[in-house]
Amino acid sequence: ATADPDVLKVQKFLKSKGINVNNDGIMGDATKAAIKEYLKKPETGLSPTDIADLGDDGQKLMATIKPFLPK
Repeated sequence: ATADPDVLKVQKFLKSKGINVNNDGIMGDATKAAIKEYLKKPETGLSPTDIADLGDDGQKLMATIKPFLPK
């Protein structure tokens, strides 16, 4: 798989929030789990149902976390 700069940006953001994830730019299972871990934080305002509905769809997960990234 090729590194994706957008995924790398998300990984660095997750790491800054104390979530352990490799900064490899690849949307693998570990990155998906890390995104979900962040989305479960109260600051996102998302419900467990919202997060469950995303499943393991990398594109949906990226779209959901994007608004929380620093501008």
